[in-house]
Amino acid sequence: PALVYPQLILERLVDVQAPNYFEIEYFINLAWEDRRIFTKCSSALNTEIDPADPCSFYWQPRVLLPTALGNDDEPLLVQDLGLTTHVGAEMASSPEQVFPGHERSIAYKQYRQRAKFLVVLDYNGLPFDRHTLNFTMRLPPTDTADKACFAAGERNSTVVELPGLQLGSHWQEGEMPAIWKGLPHQVRRSLQPANQMWDIVDLTSDVQRVNIDPLLSLQSSEWSYANNPALVFRETVVSGSPERVEQLISDGGNMVCEVTFSITIERRNLYHIFNYIVMQLVLVVLSWCTFSVDPASLDARLGISLTLLLAINVFQIVLVDKMPETGSLSRLQWFTILNTLVLGLMSIESIIVCSCWKTHTVQLELDLRLKKFMNNQEANAAIRRLQRAVRSSRMRRARERLEALQPHRKLEPIAPTSVQLSIGPGEVVEQVVQARRSAGPQVDVAYLELFMLESSSWRYRAKKRWERRRKRVVTGVAIHGDFVCMCIVFPVLVAIVFAISFGPL
Repeated sequence: PALVYPQLILERLVDVQAPNYFEIEYFINLAWEDRRIFTKCSSALNTEIDPADPCSFYWQPRVLLPTALGNDDEPLLVQDLGLTTHVGAEMASSPEQVFPGHERSIAYKQYRQRAKFLVVLDYNGLPFDRHTLNFTMRLPPTDTADKACFAAGERNSTVVELPGLQLGSHWQEGEMPAIWKGLPHQVRRSLQPANQMWDIVDLTSDVQRVNIDPLLSLQSSEWSYANNPALVFRETVVSGSPERVEQLISDGGNMVCEVTFSITIERRNLYHIFNYIVMQLVLVVLSWCTFSVDPASLDARLGISLTLLLAINVFQIVLVDKMPETGSLSRLQWFTILNTLVLGLMSIESIIVCSCWKTHTVQLELDLRLKKFMNNQEANAAIRRLQRAVRSSRMRRARERLEALQPHRKLEPIAPTSVQLSIGPGEVVEQVVQARRSAGPQVDVAYLELFMLESSSWRYRAKKRWERRRKRVVTGVAIHGDFVCMCIVFPVLVAIVFAISFGPL
């Protein structure tokens, strides 16, 4: 087959409208050798065969764009430079016609084109995303002897014209640009305006041979040969011979040649950084103002945090409105959602701290009032009478419950004067036991002692233990809650938000 050598110069990335299309403008040079060329042609634009013009007879590759849009968005031929040929030594009629250094005749076709191609982008990395835009040039199948295929290297057949923003202020021809991942010889200075959102960082090409009949590559069985209509039709086309199918596949008779150009683009993210990330970070930092508000002013603290929460939600609404619907969240959307959760947690923290502060304030006021009665003799006497009455009532209830559980045992009433002032029911029980034992051996108080210890003492101690722990927690949250959240908890949460949103995928 004739080898067609493409040379693509990407002159401009016009637009990227995902998930619909991307639009580019490029200059393409197609060069090949043809031993049948015997005359020199210079930019021949003949569209019809002219018997008087040999240049209209020469073969030219007809390039198809299978991934380009159609209808109103069909590729636009901006400039056509036509066909140019040079006669080789073997076909030259005179030495003046010979192109130096070439035994065979060569030809090349040049044109400039603007086209829109299908594209699907992955927005997971927004705003630090990089994408590959692919577009394909295909040579159509033919039954003549002029079967052709592309021949291209990965980067030797592609050139990119970059604007000065990507090249750098001191860039010289052949140097590595400031923003470029390819080879230095692929870069030229562009005279076209640069794309405002994307940087072109690489351009490669890949030649493949593709089967135009997908049925030929299907794996089938004896049942499918006999029952599957698609395979039956395939066998009819190839004279009903499975061996003929394999031969077509191996010979490449139903193969077409295509070259795929891959443009790697990288988003210019300053717009998203300053308008989304920095502004959201400013709102989150402003929420630290709630820690400077008096914990008793719950309304003021909630007013600040909820206002900032609504401001963050505006960013989420804007992102949802601008971005296409996808099956996953982008980095920027994760960042917005997690910032919303941080501000929500800050509102909850304000409620908890304010509640603990009010409880702590009430406890302090109660302690101050109790201290006033510590040196008052009348108050101390009243407290002692109250304690004795409460303890006597507890002992009577314990006696009644014990007699109800064991009616065959009769216990004598306990004199209130035999119970001394103490701090807990456990010590009351011990005093009752000692009083009963000193009164005589005829009274058995073991059941009363065991019942009191099991039904009253452990509950009282557990309740007192829980009350002491609760007071310590409430006091700690009320006094140190804002400081700990301001210096430790929420800075760690913000760091976690950045790690989740902009860390490695």
